[in-house]
Amino acid sequence: MNLSRSLYLTLACSLLLLGGARADETEAGLDRIEFQTQAAREIDNDLTRVVLAVEKENADPARLADDINRAMDWALKTARAQFGVRSRSGAYHTFPVYDQQRIVRWRAAQELILESEQNATLNGLVGRLQERLQVRSMNFDVSEPQRARVGQELTHEALDNFRQRAQSIAERLGATSYDIVRLQLQDDAGAPPMPVQSMARMLKVEDTAVASEAGTSRLSVGVYAVIQLRR
Repeated sequence: MNLSRSLYLTLACSLLLLGGARADETEAGLDRIEFQTQAAREIDNDLTRVVLAVEKENADPARLADDINRAMDWALKTARAQFGVRSRSGAYHTFPVYDQQRIVRWRAAQELILESEQNATLNGLVGRLQERLQVRSMNFDVSEPQRARVGQELTHEALDNFRQRAQSIAERLGATSYDIVRLQLQDDAGAPPMPVQSMARMLKVEDTAVASEAGTSRLSVGVYAVIQLRR
């Protein structure tokens, strides 16, 4: 009987303590505020990426491969001689051409990828390469150095916005101060590169210059926060 009464008292005390803890948590939760702030900026795209390709057909696969290799070798040498432009070979595709379910010849294509922060220089190079290659796509983006620099500035600005808003909330609700319960940075890294696929058939020009407009990208850093008001 004494043992049962002891267990009953222990259980009752535990329930009271648990209820009190939950009540404290609930009361504390009433003073918790959840909100978001953001800093954003439109910046110029300073990186241009162009994908060109050499495409050929031949009934002899060996001759076809040799033709592709020769054209790509010329394109790579031409590109690597241009200061300020990074170049590399891309995907290589070979597939048959049929006539009434019979293979009559082969078609092959290999890509050349160019990148540069010097848009005018790259455009001039692309114009020369179009003697033997075709432009498949042109994308504009923000270079990694500029993205890192602007991202750091936006992080500072977003945190300053958070601090100002948190202090304003605390003052408006009659709190003396606040504690940070949770703080999370959200970096969307800006918009994806802007494709200009429609230019692939428009970039063949007589003066070997390619006109293009890089545009801008929107970079932003957000702050998700939960604060606990101090009374």
